Amino acid sequence: MGERLTTQNAKGSALSRAVVKAVSIFGGVQVITILCSILRAKLVAIWIGPVGVGLLAIYLGAMELIQNISQLNLRNSAVRDISCAEQQKLPGIISSVRWCGKWLGLAGCVLMALLSPLLSRWTFGDWGHRWGFALCSIALIFLGPNAAQLSILQGLKMLKPLAKASVWAAVATILLSIPLFYFLRLDSIIPVVIVSGACALVCSYLYRYRGSSPRQSFSQNFTIARSFLALGFYLTITSVLNQLASYALVSFLNDNYDTVTVGLYRAGFTLANSYVGMIFTAIGMEFYPRLTSQIKHHSRSCVIVSHEISISLWILMPLVSVFIAADELIVKLLYSGEFVAIVPYVTIAMAGIMLRASSWCMAFVILAKGDGRTFLITEGISEVLYYVLSLTGFKLLGFYGLGIAYTLWYAIYITIIWIVYHRHYHMHLGHGIVKLMAFSFVFVCAAIAGKMTLGWLLPLIMALTIAPFTYRRLRL
Repeated sequence: MGERLTTQNAKGSALSRAVVKAVSIFGGVQVITILCSILRAKLVAIWIGPVGVGLLAIYLGAMELIQNISQLNLRNSAVRDISCAEQQKLPGIISSVRWCGKWLGLAGCVLMALLSPLLSRWTFGDWGHRWGFALCSIALIFLGPNAAQLSILQGLKMLKPLAKASVWAAVATILLSIPLFYFLRLDSIIPVVIVSGACALVCSYLYRYRGSSPRQSFSQNFTIARSFLALGFYLTITSVLNQLASYALVSFLNDNYDTVTVGLYRAGFTLANSYVGMIFTAIGMEFYPRLTSQIKHHSRSCVIVSHEISISLWILMPLVSVFIAADELIVKLLYSGEFVAIVPYVTIAMAGIMLRASSWCMAFVILAKGDGRTFLITEGISEVLYYVLSLTGFKLLGFYGLGIAYTLWYAIYITIIWIVYHRHYHMHLGHGIVKLMAFSFVFVCAAIAGKMTLGWLLPLIMALTIAPFTYRRLRL
């Protein structure tokens, strides 16, 4: 019995080391990337104003929509095949991934250029911005090969080169963007979009996997690619649904309110979903290929998922509490005083972040199994919920309603994912994980209530109180 416990503790320690290593590497990457994004947003907010933030969001939203359609989600689907590949088949798969990245990037550029008049009409109600959308399509030529290079690095678990490529891309983009913002002001938005794509490709190429990659014919590349492109097809549909829901909401706000409202909404969503959620990106870089490589082993997969949920929640509880305590200060620092209206949105949405952490870990099982249909169904339902709840919430309660809608969205989503995880795949969570999930949600809700009734001191005290427990849990 003692030997068994020792073995289990050793496995848990090994998993913790892998997760903490990923967090240390990509946490630093995310901090630098976030700082660059903050600086960019700050400069746009100061030099151009909310109109610039809104316009940038519209162009990026349209470009991401076309990118997701044209690239068949190569960035995520290829990771699965690479991480599971037998050694002798690996060079052929890598060559096929690069081939796909090149041609899918070109296809995206052509598609967006052709659709640019319609994008202008649908978004702004006129044809005046068609050349703006057409010029933004140039960035897609760079983003296709970039996605291929990054997926190869992640699938091979080459975390340090992947981190360096991401960091230098962010730094190079902001260094080249600053003079554009300063001298061109509102006219800088489109050049910055193009520059960001070019920087991403150059940096991913510099840190690319340099192993042998055989020359293959069209038929050979396509035969190999069919495996990850089949999963990518389903991922693409879900990504398109995600972008359509976001784009539809942005267009609704732009048509029924104004571009300033769009800028405020996007700033709030970025804070809640990207800046605070950067821990998900940091952990997922290592978690996804590791889970995929073990997905055929049922018990190991259950242990990996349970451990990932535990680590995520323990890390998030003190971080989210600090964010809640300093919500208004953070908004002013990251943007400007004009964006204070989004504070209720990002504060209330923190409860949803805790639900997102648990559902996110379980949802990766669907990808690891390559179950495209199930992923499409669950994510399709999720995007419909996001649009309906956000639209209703904003109409009824403004930015307060958006925060409530965000939390309700993930409350329903985690229920759906739990049914799939437990009933469909017959997987289970480790002892005490469900209780930890409930505790973390209640803990953050209490911090939100404390902030709104008693001020910033209570959530800060809660963060300091829970921090030693987090340290003890993550200590190796």
